[in-house]
Amino acid sequence: MKTLKLFMALLIGAGLTGIPMPAAHAQQGPPPGYWEPGPPPGNWSNAWHNGFHDGIVAAHHDIDAGRPPDPRRHDDFRHPDRPADQRHDFREGFRRGYQMVYDHDWHRH
Repeated sequence: MKTLKLFMALLIGAGLTGIPMPAAHAQQGPPPGYWEPGPPPGNWSNAWHNGFHDGIVAAHHDIDAGRPPDPRRHDDFRHPDRPADQRHDFREGFRRGYQMVYDHDWHRH
């Protein structure tokens, strides 16, 4: 119990002094300044939203690398780390986010 109290006091002290603390979960996304579309209207599952975000990130990587659009080149699209009943929604979201970024980039140029 003493160890827990000491640990908590150190955490609180570090937070009050401005010492940077590691993030509990660092979400990987496009770098600042990249266009990120909002999801289209509709009632989408969490798997769909996760796929949508991952598709956006994948499209930005492909655009930066000068690759033609193809969401199927990504392992996350081909083999989503999801239960079987969520894979379809994830892929549909991934495809939609990926395509929205490429459409936006194409219209800019």
